[in-house]
Amino acid sequence: MENSKYKIAICHLYHPFLHGNTDESSSNIVEHYLVYHEFDVSEFYNSTFQNDIEDISHFYNNIELNQYPHPTIRNYQNIIEGNNYIKIDIILSETLSGFEEVAYIKTFWIKIFQRKWKNIYYKRKQFISKIISNPKYLLKREITGKMIKI
Repeated sequence: MENSKYKIAICHLYHPFLHGNTDESSSNIVEHYLVYHEFDVSEFYNSTFQNDIEDISHFYNNIELNQYPHPTIRNYQNIIEGNNYIKIDIILSETLSGFEEVAYIKTFWIKIFQRKWKNIYYKRKQFISKIISNPKYLLKREITGKMIKI
């Protein structure tokens, strides 16, 4: 994974009040995820990232940003209060013109793939249970010894 363009990291949304803004900051930083910490494979397998996740989660649980709304994200407070906000993600990172390292989160593709295959598995399981209970199928299998291909 070291030669891969994808990385394992903890990311969080940029907020001007929390992260600040300088003259050199990129103009479109507001809509991006900032990379908090990247992990190599050994750190990931040793679960050393758990302490970082707990620290960041504790910070976001103790902060009230209602008086400082996010400039572009209306439900920012609801997002950061979610249980699933601070987590390990597979990312593609980029350094902007203001030298901020931002992340494009790619983990959601795995979730889409899992949902798709779960649905396919469920349909195949239903098909097999219907066929096995059919007497014609059982007779054919007894005669030929072959199963129907799915």
